[in-house]
Amino acid sequence: FYFSLSSMKRNHSAMEPDNTNTVCMPDVKCQKTECKANDCTNGTGGSQQPQQPQTENNAGKAIDISKLNRNQNQNKNKKGQPPTKGSRIEKLPSYYFFLNRHRYIAPYKFEYRCFAKGRWFERSIYEVMTTEFVAYDAAYYKRAIESGKILVRNEKVDLSYVIKNGDWIAHFIHRHEPPVLHREIEIVHEDNDIMVVNKPSGVAIHPCGKYRYNTLIYILYNEWEKELYCAHRLDRVTSGLLLLCKTKKMAQTLGKKIRDRSMKKTYVARVKGRFPRKQQQLQQPQTDTDTDEHKNANENESESDNEAELITVQQAIGCIDQQKGVHCIDEKEGKEAETQFRFLKYNAKDDSSLVYCHPKTGRTHQIRLHLQYLGHSICNDFAYGGEEHPHRHWIPCAEQEKRELLEDLNKHYDEQCDECQTIVKEINGETSNIRNSAPQIWLHALKYECDEFSHSVPMPDWAQ
Repeated sequence: FYFSLSSMKRNHSAMEPDNTNTVCMPDVKCQKTECKANDCTNGTGGSQQPQQPQTENNAGKAIDISKLNRNQNQNKNKKGQPPTKGSRIEKLPSYYFFLNRHRYIAPYKFEYRCFAKGRWFERSIYEVMTTEFVAYDAAYYKRAIESGKILVRNEKVDLSYVIKNGDWIAHFIHRHEPPVLHREIEIVHEDNDIMVVNKPSGVAIHPCGKYRYNTLIYILYNEWEKELYCAHRLDRVTSGLLLLCKTKKMAQTLGKKIRDRSMKKTYVARVKGRFPRKQQQLQQPQTDTDTDEHKNANENESESDNEAELITVQQAIGCIDQQKGVHCIDEKEGKEAETQFRFLKYNAKDDSSLVYCHPKTGRTHQIRLHLQYLGHSICNDFAYGGEEHPHRHWIPCAEQEKRELLEDLNKHYDEQCDECQTIVKEINGETSNIRNSAPQIWLHALKYECDEFSHSVPMPDWAQ
């Protein structure tokens, strides 16, 4: 697997007007910088000619986003031709700004495009949208189909339209990316081939779901204008070591090492309860003596690695909900998965343990599921047996910051956008159903090593 900004060049030009060229995005180290109305606020001001990026001042800089897009397809809107991959459809009227320790990106118009999947054939467009896509409710999809925001083969259809083989679907939206916590992305190593970064939790690596420009790839491009390729992935909620390659060839080489299992990976997790030191303890029920020892343990009892055995879990993993990304232990139809664990430290104060994790395979949510299988879920991984810890809300508490957030939203407000209306209600306290910031879990990629190199990042704060 690899993903790069060069693939953005190839895939981001469909349905994009000829005057889409520039966007003002302040440097990540700076505070909020106002966009120039004629350059990038709404995509309608200024000349039709491409505008060159200019450095406004030391507080921010304009970046030529055309670097991220391939050359325009001359027949992109020709009726009857299948589309290229979806992309934004106007000059991006967005920029980053920072409030309440969060990184925001202003909303922008966007188009999702996809070809019909086999399981959608002979089903109505309304049924497919309401059952396959969970981003909006059924009432929204009904309005979107009837108003032409959702098209089939570039044509408006009614709710009963039956999807056929060869159809493609386009969905035009006013896109609101969720904010992410604003933390510096630490570079721990860089050479001619790779860059090793310490990824913060809560940030997606590449565009997926509701995230596009608030992703690690775009953030790094905004900071250093470096074209990077991912050799592997980390879950959005996971933190730690990420290998980024400077060439596609190197990404393919490292990706092959990971697939061939010649790359040793070490993670650290904070789990519920007292993790066993030996494999045989997994089958033994807790005794009264164990309970007394548990109560009388030092607040930060520790044990060296050579005193704790490796505990191996071999349980196949399968997906039970593709739309929501939920997986489970599935011995019948799942893919083989193996993880080794080693006890590191126990904390009696909150009844939790630090555990080293060594995944031998790379299945989605593998470490999280195998820890749940052992009865020691990651403490704050509420998707797989942990407790839902309160996390910082994305709406600022200070009234001044709320006003600034509303001012930024008003510059890009779309009266026909349901999400614009919802966010205004959330900021003004008119609704109690407020979405939280991206969750984070206590799972951290600590070390990757192979014959050619060994790279590691520091322990996270919650593991100190």
